[in-house]
Formats: sequence, C-alpha cells, structure tokens
Amino acid sequence: MSLIAGLAGTIAGKGNGVLYVALGGVTFSVHTTLPTYSELRIGDTCSLHTHLIVREDDLILYGFSTELERDVFVKLLSVSGVGAKSALALLSAQQPDLLCAAIAQGDTVRLTRAPGVGQKLAQRLILELKGQVDRYLTPQANTDSAIAPAADDKKSVFRVSDAIEALTGLGYSVSEAEKAVRSVPNAETLSLDDIILKALRSLAR
Repeated sequence: MSLIAGLAGTIAGKGNGVLYVALGGVTFSVHTTLPTYSELRIGDTCSLHTHLIVREDDLILYGFSTELERDVFVKLLSVSGVGAKSALALLSAQQPDLLCAAIAQGDTVRLTRAPGVGQKLAQRLILELKGQVDRYLTPQANTDSAIAPAADDKKSVFRVSDAIEALTGLGYSVSEAEKAVRSVPNAETLSLDDIILKALRSLAR
C-alpha cells in the first residue's frame, strides 16, 4: 500500500501531464493519465487515488480519478520493463477495464496503440499479467466501448489546445502534437478524450 493512498484538494495549476493540487497550504505535484488530466481544470476540487514511487533521490506522486485506474497502474508496474511512463501511456490510450480486456484476450494490437509500447512489451504484458487482471474487467470490457459524448462546442478550442498539451506531456514535441491533432477529422466536434485517442493512433502509425 502506498504511503499516500489519496489526495483531496484544489487544482492550483496543470501542465505537461502534471496536476498541481493545493491542500492545507501545500501544493503537491501529481503525475496522471490523460483522462484524469483532461477532466480537471484549474480551480476544480478533486479527490484522487494516489500511488507514491520512492526513488533514491526523489519522491514522485501519481494520481487517478478512480480506484480502478490506480490499481491497474500499480499492477502494470509489476511487469518487468514497465515503468511509470509506459504505465501512464497504456492507461492514457485505453480505459483501464478495456486495457485489462486486451491483456486477458492476448490482443497485442490494442496494447501497442499506446505510445512507446511495441510488440515485445505487449507480449510481456500478456505473458506476465494474463489471468491476473480478470478482477478488473467489467461487463463492457470485451468490446471497444464508445468514448464519452462530445462536450459543448463552445469549448472546442480549449479541447484542441488541451489535447496538444496532453500529448506533449507524454513526451511528444509540440510540432508532433499539433500535427497529430490537426490530422483528427472534425476535432472541434469531438470530446477531448476522443481527440487524444485518435491523435495517439495517428502518432503510433
């Protein structure tokens, strides 16, 4: 169990995939997935499920909007060769239950949608986690469920800029992110998650 299992506070800032959560006069830097990052805006109150990674010279806090997302993140870290960056990329490309369904079904195609995840890593995920992720599956997890409906069109400009910011947070350059987002058909009418997923698939080609 992580030393800090949860964090409730106010979003004081955000950038490059990191949420800055203010709590009791202290601001925590919290690394997160694109879905969690995109759903929270500055000034929002939040309650995150967290996992603390302790390194020799640093403490890094990861936060997630759901307990399932956090638990799957921790499970991914148990696989040899999977670090926090790869785990976040996997959970940014697919919802946690769908990701686990891909592992359970041995679907390397769906796993390699995540940036930085190649065939060898996808096969290792399946080899080491198949049979261990069934408890994370939901009734809808065996199919690619639809992404959440698009938000109000008045926010389309913010969705596009947030998508670019989120992609740069995953390590892509600004030019790569902008090109990928521009390649998404009718991006201004889509939800932020949909823009990001389509852009990620474009970058993975």
